[in-house]
Amino acid sequence: MKNTKNNHIFLSNYKPSNYKIKDVFLIFKLHPTKTIVISKMTIIPIKKSYLFLNGIELKLKDVKINGHNSISLIKTHDDGISFAPADLPDEAFSIEITT
Repeated sequence: MKNTKNNHIFLSNYKPSNYKIKDVFLIFKLHPTKTIVISKMTIIPIKKSYLFLNGIELKLKDVKINGHNSISLIKTHDDGISFAPADLPDEAFSIEITT
């Protein structure tokens, strides 16, 4: 993904999220020619809706929801990825994204 726009997010533009991110764990695997980042989050739905996660120039390797391969469920955007409400659990769930 490549961000071709210079988007700014201002505090006045923030709206309460329909999801609570309980915790985030980041793992960085450093290699001479690349860096692999694994993000593990526990997410609690407050109100079922689309889930958008910001990220610019992501090169997705893998996406798992509750340990199941879910990369086919995502929609990519210039500035992140999103999940449809029907593709997400009703209760707290874990998501692991590898880039």
